[in-house]
Amino acid sequence: MLSHYNLAFCIGYRDEAYFRVVLAGEFRNPLMRGFWAEVREFRHAVRPPGTPEGAFDALCEEAYQAGVPGGEET
Repeated sequence: MLSHYNLAFCIGYRDEAYFRVVLAGEFRNPLMRGFWAEVREFRHAVRPPGTPEGAFDALCEEAYQAGVPGGEET
């Protein structure tokens, strides 16, 4: 699912506000948070800020942090 959202974001399918809402919902799911906890450091290393992919990952990170119970990383 995340790949689908990433592509849609990168091609400008919808605006950033839309993806913020969608990702906030996705990252309430413990499975998605667990997945992101495993891949986030790698993705941040290979998808730098200033690129569409990096911008998408920044939105994911924001949603991940907001969705972690008690504000603690999983």
